[in-house]
Amino acid sequence: SSGINAEYGDRRNKTPHDRIKGMVSCRNALNDLFHIAHDAAAGADELLPMLIYTIICAAPPDLYATIQYIDRFLPSETLSRGEAAYHFTNLCCAQQFLESLSHDQLSLTEGEFTHFMEGHSSHLEEALTTRFASGLLDNITRVRECEERLRRVGAFQGKLADNVQQLGQEVREHRREVEAEVGEMMRLFSSLHTDMAEVLAS
Repeated sequence: SSGINAEYGDRRNKTPHDRIKGMVSCRNALNDLFHIAHDAAAGADELLPMLIYTIICAAPPDLYATIQYIDRFLPSETLSRGEAAYHFTNLCCAQQFLESLSHDQLSLTEGEFTHFMEGHSSHLEEALTTRFASGLLDNITRVRECEERLRRVGAFQGKLADNVQQLGQEVREHRREVEAEVGEMMRLFSSLHTDMAEVLAS
């Protein structure tokens, strides 16, 4: 925060070139911090949110004027290619994002958004903590609901397995009964055939 204020907030003896060098220095510092935390280089998807957050925390004065100063007095070729151009574009994106920021984007009520934008940040941690706790409770509730559903599915599967086992046993018993009946019928048929043969022979 102090670094970004020093680079963007101090207008004494700062040429456009000095400002752009300071901006690159800040971005490199953010990249170094990301590398220390994650042991990997930060890409645009990581650096831009970090830059936005740093600007919010540092609240550098005259940021818009600094951007206009660089844009107006720095040669256009400097802002059209190279590292400085890339970082300046990111700074402009961060500034435009913050300018167009609304309560809907932050999932806040309009009153909460206005309260924070007026500088009443002392309640921000409490509000975020309360919202986090509420979200955490919702997630816990969902987890418990999922666990209950899994328990019901497990119970149903167990009951289904028992029914399948019982059905298999009943099928085997029925098969034995049918085989016994068929065997008895074959025995009776054989006996009847023998009797008929004896009658015909006599």
